[in-house]
Amino acid sequence: MEQGSSGDTMLCLLEGECDVYVGGNRLFRMGVELNKVHGMPPSSAVLGEMAVFTGDKRSATVVAATKVCKMIEISRAVLKEVIPPEVWNDLESMALARKQANEAFLQGPQTRCEFDPRRAPLQMSPC
Repeated sequence: MEQGSSGDTMLCLLEGECDVYVGGNRLFRMGVELNKVHGMPPSSAVLGEMAVFTGDKRSATVVAATKVCKMIEISRAVLKEVIPPEVWNDLESMALARKQANEAFLQGPQTRCEFDPRRAPLQMSPC
């Protein structure tokens, strides 16, 4: 998954770990087992959902960080068939709000900030 590319699919990480980069800078590592350690549900190991729900370009590059990395790919078309329109609208609104929060964070002060894995993926603690 490459930052700036179009995104009509999302991935659910089932096994392994991935590193997430924005602008070439590694922000954090995510994975099902890491989520368990940090008290997050394994289902939060989802990649590419923001592009799927907003229709925007990918906001991050994701690279496998382990030798084995098993994923399920789900297309926007399939999701639109199975998710009711009102739920889709809610998911789209949440993705847009998270995108704005992520952009504000990335444009903030350039001091060391910590990713808080107990929060929604790609949301980071303020400096």
